[in-house]
Formats: sequence, structure tokens, C-alpha cells
Amino acid sequence: MDLNMQAHEVDRIADDLLRFGEIEEVAVRRYEMTQLFDGDVFFPIRQWPSSYYTLFMTTPLCDIDYVRLFLFFVGNGCSPHLITEWLLSSLFWSTDRNAFIKRANQIKHMIRNIDDRTSDWFYFDIEHHRLLFLNGNRK
Repeated sequence: MDLNMQAHEVDRIADDLLRFGEIEEVAVRRYEMTQLFDGDVFFPIRQWPSSYYTLFMTTPLCDIDYVRLFLFFVGNGCSPHLITEWLLSSLFWSTDRNAFIKRANQIKHMIRNIDDRTSDWFYFDIEHHRLLFLNGNRK
């Protein structure tokens, strides 16, 4: 699966987010991203399973939910850059910068290993209404 993204790009996205000076700037950016996700660069929200919409709107998420959300979006064709920015920006309000670093490292790990894990990692496919491995096989 070609994500057209390198792990070092996660660091650039993280650095850009850390440059935001005010919470309002991040809130505005997240609002703009929500509009993009809702039918502009991804399937309209009304087509998402409700459990994924809930994850999308929840902050913070546990480790497995970050993975589920990342795989749901990239598996359904979303830009990995956009979902990475969304996931990392959800931690902007946290005072624990270690959580931010941990999440960035988790995303980099997924990007580095996605080609080797296409028969292990799976996502919910919106068009087929079922779980698929990243290689396209049914789970």
C-alpha cells in the first residue's frame, strides 16, 4: 500500500502544530479539517459508521483507537498527511508533551511498516461495508 508519505513528514506536521501559539488557531484548523473530511477529500460523514465518527470526535484516544482511526482513513483513501494532522492536533490541549511525541512515533511506526503488514492490519471499508485487510482481502 503506497501512502505517498515518509515517516519524517510526521515530524514536520508535528513541528507545524507546535508552532501554533493559541488554542483558537488549532480549533480553527480542526474545524477546517472537519469540513475537508466531510465529503471534500473523504466520504461524507453521514456514510461513516457511527463508531468511527465517535472516535473521530473524541480526544484523547487510547492507543488502539488511534491505530483504528488511522487505518480507517488511509484504508478508505484519505491523505495520510491530513489524518496525521488531525490525530496530532487532537493532543494540542494536552499538557503532556510525551503523549504528543508518543503519538507521532506511533504514526511513524505505522507508515514505516504498512507495506509489510498489509495482510495483518485491517480497516472498515466504507464502500464494501465490511472489514478488509490493507491488501484488499476480507477479514
